[in-house]
Amino acid sequence: MRHISLLEFQPGMVMDIVPPFSYIEKTNGTLVPETCRVNIDANGFMVSDKPYVKNDSKILLLGGSAIENLFIPADKRILARIETILASSGRDAKVYSAGVSDSHLLHMINLLLNKGIGLRPQCVVYYATPGLDIIANEADNSFWNSDHGINPLREAKEEVKIKFRESFANKGGFKDEKKLLQILCDVCKRFDIPLLMATWPLYGPVDAYMQKQHSNLDSFYQEEAQTSALNEVVRAIAREQKCGLIDLERSFADLEHGSYFYDWNHPNIKGCDLIASITSDAIKTLYLDKAIDNKGKLINLSPIIFRLELIFREILDNPDLVVTSSLTSHDVAEWDSLNNLRIIAAVEKRLAVQFTGPEVEKLTCVGDLAALIASKLQA
Repeated sequence: MRHISLLEFQPGMVMDIVPPFSYIEKTNGTLVPETCRVNIDANGFMVSDKPYVKNDSKILLLGGSAIENLFIPADKRILARIETILASSGRDAKVYSAGVSDSHLLHMINLLLNKGIGLRPQCVVYYATPGLDIIANEADNSFWNSDHGINPLREAKEEVKIKFRESFANKGGFKDEKKLLQILCDVCKRFDIPLLMATWPLYGPVDAYMQKQHSNLDSFYQEEAQTSALNEVVRAIAREQKCGLIDLERSFADLEHGSYFYDWNHPNIKGCDLIASITSDAIKTLYLDKAIDNKGKLINLSPIIFRLELIFREILDNPDLVVTSSLTSHDVAEWDSLNNLRIIAAVEKRLAVQFTGPEVEKLTCVGDLAALIASKLQA
């Protein structure tokens, strides 16, 4: 009998794991060979040693092996670092990671529907998984192609190995990817769960490590191009669906890849820390810091920031401006004191709110403005 395979660890499992030499020799030398504790809760999510305490915010991470961090020490993994960073700012959270090797977008949606919703998270963070999603985009019938080991529908106890590719041409145009991302957004909206969507970093310039890994660099360049195209899809859907965006591609664009990743895709300790920091900032600004109404309910600020972007683009005469919660006047040359007054006036008129002088003076970034607007609309 066939079944839908949920990619997950064995529930309740606790194990110590050391990266084997055969794995380490394929890295760039930034993966430290040490014993790493893996804790899996009763629902098959990877968790830290931090116990859940009543009133902790529950955060669910969706992704592949890049956020699984199997060979990273438990307290240095992305999930644990997010907990630590949020706690340092006065926000206690319990993070549950559904990141598992060989996971793609369809797997994540199945997982969210079958056990993620039951967790009742206050926030879901989806990290794009270029490797498997790009393979699906190239395959006939995409995510439902059984020949490539992609289809989640499998025979009982069937062992499936992914058939990787060496050439990429954007065969499917990411059409199914777009539809599945829309479904992911719709599921979260219907269950009133704020969703953050994250792009994934490109490798960047070819270095000695990548030259050693690829005898034919054409394949590398093709995959980089498709990763970039996939990230554009994530950005477009996040904007269309008014979800929060974590643009890891742009955050890592000017950084040396080998300092933050131990191979082409998996972050080392330093990379995990930076990804966790960027993710935590997005969570704090959009959902946990000032986005709480007078009844203690979390407010999703993404729709407000989306509307602010339209206003900012018009007032600043910059149609390509990307407005995020952390954006400040120091980041945009056109955002001077005069245009700031125009922005405030436009916001008051179009969103039917009124600000006091002291309220405006306290604003330091777009996130502050969005939170202030939310408080006015909730009043």
